[in-house]
Amino acid sequence: MFLPSYSPDLNPIEEEAFSKIKNIVSKAGARTREALNEAISGVLSAVTLGDVAGWFSHCGYEPRDQYS
Repeated sequence: MFLPSYSPDLNPIEEEAFSKIKNIVSKAGARTREALNEAISGVLSAVTLGDVAGWFSHCGYEPRDQYS
């Protein structure tokens, strides 16, 4: 099966992030460019550090102290 190099299937962290983003934008039901811009702004603030840490952990990356 051929997957283009930009496919989120090749990057599971990206796939999980886009899944959350698309779900929230879809629920917003934006029908105009302005409404879509607002929905996207809201989504970006809805992605938390906890989400990001969970996505990395789910993909097998262990957290480490940033000062090590």
